[in-house]
Order: sequence, then C-alpha cells, then structure tokens
Amino acid sequence: MDAAGVARARRPAPAATRDRGRLSAETLEALLRELAARDDGRTVVVELRTELGDGGVTLDRGLVVDARCGAIVGAGAIVRLLQAERGDYRLRRRARPGARRLNASPQRVLEEGARFKDAWHQLAGDRLPPTTRLAVDRARLEGARDQLDLEALGLLARLDGSKPLLDIVDLEAPDAARQFERLRALIGDGLARVVAIPAAVRESAAMTLTRSVPALREPPDAVATMLATALAKIYARHVLVGNSAARTLVRAAAVALLLSTLALALVRGRWELAVGGQLMGWALLVLGHSVTRRPELMYAFPSALLLEPVMVIAQALERVGLRPGFVARGRHIARQALSS
Repeated sequence: MDAAGVARARRPAPAATRDRGRLSAETLEALLRELAARDDGRTVVVELRTELGDGGVTLDRGLVVDARCGAIVGAGAIVRLLQAERGDYRLRRRARPGARRLNASPQRVLEEGARFKDAWHQLAGDRLPPTTRLAVDRARLEGARDQLDLEALGLLARLDGSKPLLDIVDLEAPDAARQFERLRALIGDGLARVVAIPAAVRESAAMTLTRSVPALREPPDAVATMLATALAKIYARHVLVGNSAARTLVRAAAVALLLSTLALALVRGRWELAVGGQLMGWALLVLGHSVTRRPELMYAFPSALLLEPVMVIAQALERVGLRPGFVARGRHIARQALSS
C-alpha cells in the first residue's frame, strides 16, 4: 500500500457520531474508528444503503466481527462498502452479535480497503472509479461491430448501465489491466459511455478545469471574450458539482428569495425587505454548499459563489430550451474536463 493509502487508513475520526446520516467512504472510515474507540460493551450494527449495495458492518467489543453487502459477506463485503461514494447509514445497538465471520480491528479493515483502492487506482486511473456505470451506445456499435474483436464484443455485452465497474472487472484476474485499457479505448471511440458519473470524478474535473479554454467566436472584442469565457468556466463548475436534489432545491429557494424581496422593495419602497431578503438568500446559497461532499469548493472559487444566482437562472432557462451563449460553452468545457 502506498503513502496515500496509509494516510487514508489513518485519517483521524471526528469528535462525535450521529445515529444516522449521509455516507461517504470517509464517513464510514470515521464511523468504524470512533465506534471502536467508544466501545461500551454493546454490539453496534452500522446499517448502510450505498450505490454498491445495501448491507451493514457489525462491531463488538471494539472489533469488526461481521459485514454484509448484498449477497457478499465477510471481508469482501466490507472492502466493497469502503469503495462507496454516497449513501446513508443508521446505527443500531444489540445485546449480542449474530454471525461472526470476522474478528479484525477497524485499523486492519481500513488498511485492506485502502489497499484495494490503491490497486484499483493503479490499473483504472482517476476517471474509472469502482462506482462507475457504463452502457453501450447501440447505434455506434451496429456500425462498428464488424471491426471489433471477440474480446471487445464480450466486454461490451457486460455493460448494461446497471452494474458498477466493481462487478465488471475482477482486480485479481490476470487480464485486469488489459480490461481497463480496452474500456478506456471503447469510451474514447464512443462505443461505451458513462451512465452516472461518480461525484468524485465531477468534483475532480471542477477543480482541475484548464485555464486554456478554446477561444469563443462571439463577442469579438477581447474584454467581452474574457468575460464570456469566465462565465462559461463558472457555469461548467456549477453543473459539475453538487447537483443533488437537496442542493437544487436550496439554490432555487435562495434565488427566489433574492429576487422576490428585491422586487417587493422596489414596488413598496421598503428597503429593509431587500436587506433582509438578500441576507437570507445568500445564507441559503452558502448552506447549499454544505450539502455537497466538497463544501470547500466554495472557498476555492469565491467568484462562482457570487455569480451563483446567475448560474441558477441560466440553468433554469436551459431546461426550458433557452441557452445563453456562455451556457453552451460551459457545457462544452465540462465535457472536456470530464474526458481529460
């Protein structure tokens, strides 16, 4: 396991654990550490719902004694759960554990999970995490079927968009590296496409948007071109990061509050309405960033936060078929960032 894997396995836990909440790989790691450290003699079951399957992890007297993820049990189940990017957890306490398929310390379990992540990363790279789901472009496949070998056709036959890559590629198979190489080639040829882009990939793309964006044809003057390009890059980050239902709702409520209170103030001349509405609206926009996996992005790109009402309105217009010039370029930049 490399240094990054060791660092992940030894990441400190937070100060307190709630009985339920949203899940990420970091949350599960912290939960296991803290529950082991807070051992009170009772058995604790961490029930999990993730994009890799539902299951749970049982701790008893500071040790991980069982794990389940779908039909998988034991060590394989907990390694799988540690690859999940999102989900929910709930804690249940019992008088005694049920099955005992494991008897390992949380540190040992987390090291195994980190070792698997490192092995996957070495073969698959940044753009194909275990949670990636791929589907076949049937129209393109029909035109290219005669040029593909049996290996490629067999791999495409397994990509139905419902299974994560974790269930498609076996890391222990001798040809695992070749399978990832073929998958990348199939994606590059447009024969396979990502159905649901994992959150970590979208956030990584948002953080690494290139500064050299292809020049815009309109408008012709340099200042306007720079402004349009800046707006396009901000829109690209906007659509890449945190478009969950919760954040979309918070964004919409914030912009509605900003606009409605400003309109009321202009009509009635009561500027205290505008001040109060602006404060509450901006507070909601900041709150919207707290429901993402990477709230620190708000501080990395403060200009994006200041222009977020504009981006929310532009995205709403796009959904009804109206696309301001920077929106089309922003979508293009986002696709470039995801494919780089």
